[in-house]
Amino acid sequence: VARWGEGLGMRVLRVDPLRAMAEGPAGFSTLADAAREADVITFHTPLTRDGYCPTYHMADAVFFNTLERKPLIINSARGPVVDNAALVEAIDGGKVSAAAIDCWEGEPAISPALLERAFIATPHIAGYSREGKIRATSMALDAICGFFALPHVSPLETVGFPVPDHPAPHEISASYNPLADTAALRLNPSAFEALRNGYNYRPEVR
Repeated sequence: VARWGEGLGMRVLRVDPLRAMAEGPAGFSTLADAAREADVITFHTPLTRDGYCPTYHMADAVFFNTLERKPLIINSARGPVVDNAALVEAIDGGKVSAAAIDCWEGEPAISPALLERAFIATPHIAGYSREGKIRATSMALDAICGFFALPHVSPLETVGFPVPDHPAPHEISASYNPLADTAALRLNPSAFEALRNGYNYRPEVR
């Protein structure tokens, strides 16, 4: 995400406390930096509730009240990383200019208020590309073979082309239209699981 953003001419703030602790602070920013300086804040983190820097409700009412630039909020991590009720209040209060939500608290019973307000609202399918599923299958097989000391097993199909380092904006927009999935979810929110489980994997940018 950082590489693509920089390729599109954006100034990118990397917020990753665990990496900053392991690698040193150079090149990393804090969440407070992002709240103060970012026009877009996008979450890509596992969901943790304890330990160092838990991510549960990382974006909560306190965080939203510190925002200075009315950013676009994107969540394609895990639903509870963003407090959905607090995000609705932040949108209504003008702290957030827009939201793009793929992961929701309480899935599949998602927030009707956030669904109504989100600019993009998809049924947890941000990672549902054909090539992404192939890579995930390959990684799972590698892990299983390594754990049980089995010979390496290759997936039935491999990805024969790399993901572009710096795709052009028109390449990205031509590869996928999230507004179509948004319309389908808004039309029938109760079909969240069916829309997700029956999703037709899309190709990635080539």
